[in-house]
Amino acid sequence: MRLGELLPSLQGHCGGELATRQRRQEGVQAPLCSCPRRAGRIRRASGFTIIELMLAMTFVSILIIGITVLVMNIQGIYRRGIATREVNSTSRSVVDDITRAIASAPTTSANVPHAVEFINGSRVEGGVFCTGFYSYIWKQADFLWDNSSSSGGGAVQVNGSKDYRLLKARDVGRELCQPSAIGASTCPNNNGKLLCPVAGSPNLTATDTTELISSGGLELALFDFDIFKPAKSNITDQVFYAGSFILGTPRGANVLGGLVSAEVCEPPSTTADAVLDFQYCSINKFNFAASSLGTVGEG
Repeated sequence: MRLGELLPSLQGHCGGELATRQRRQEGVQAPLCSCPRRAGRIRRASGFTIIELMLAMTFVSILIIGITVLVMNIQGIYRRGIATREVNSTSRSVVDDITRAIASAPTTSANVPHAVEFINGSRVEGGVFCTGFYSYIWKQADFLWDNSSSSGGGAVQVNGSKDYRLLKARDVGRELCQPSAIGASTCPNNNGKLLCPVAGSPNLTATDTTELISSGGLELALFDFDIFKPAKSNITDQVFYAGSFILGTPRGANVLGGLVSAEVCEPPSTTADAVLDFQYCSINKFNFAASSLGTVGEG
C-alpha cells in the first residue's frame, strides 16, 4: 500500500494528529503515529429522583381525590332524583285513587263524621278518612318508625297488624269512622272529624284492603293527613271534599318529629350515617279536592 493511500485512514484513526515522523520510503510497516488511548467513560444509570417521584405521587393523589368527589356527587344527584321521583309518583297515585273514590261515592250530610283521628297521648297516631264506598286508614311516620319502646309502631292495629302506611279498604257504611270501630263509646266531633283517644291496642277490622304506599325501596310514609270539613251544595246535593297530606322519606322524621310545619329534611347527623346508610331525604306536601256524585242518599 502506498503512503499516499494510507495517510487519510491514519488521519481518521488518530483524530487528525498525524505524526511528523513520516518516512518517505514506501513499504515501511512501522506505525507512522501513536494515538493516545481514550479513557473509558462511566455511564450514569438513568431514572427518577425522589423529588420527581414525590411530585408524580402528589399529582396522582389529587387526580384520584377529584375523581372520587365527582363520582360521589353523581351518586348524590342520582339518589336525589330517585327519591324525588318516588315521592311524586306515589303521591300522584294516592291523589288519583282518593279523588276517584270521592267522585264515585254517594252524597251524605256534611255533618256526618267523615274522618277520625287517633289520639295517642298528646299526638296524632293516625286516622281514617271515609268516602262512602272506600275508607283510607293511615299511620303517622314517627309512630311507624318508633322502636324505642314495646309499643313501637303505634297502638292501632288493622286486621291484627301495626305495619301499614295508607290502607284502602272497602267500607260502604262508613263503619270505620264510627267510635265503636276502635272500641270507644264517644269521641269529640271537630267539624265533622272525630278525635278519638286510643286506649289499649284497638284492632280495626277492614275488608279488601290494599296498601297504597309501598314499604320497599325508600320506606316512604305519611307525616300528616288532614281532611277539611266538607261542604254540600243545596242545589246539586254534591259534597265537596278537600284535604292534604305530607309524604316523605325516613330522614324527614328527624326534623319534623310531629311538627309538620317545617316540611324540610335534615342532613345526616354523623359521618357514619352519611357513609353507611344515608339516603337522600325528600318530603313534600300535596293537596287534593273532589266532589261526590250528588245522588241523594246516605253512604
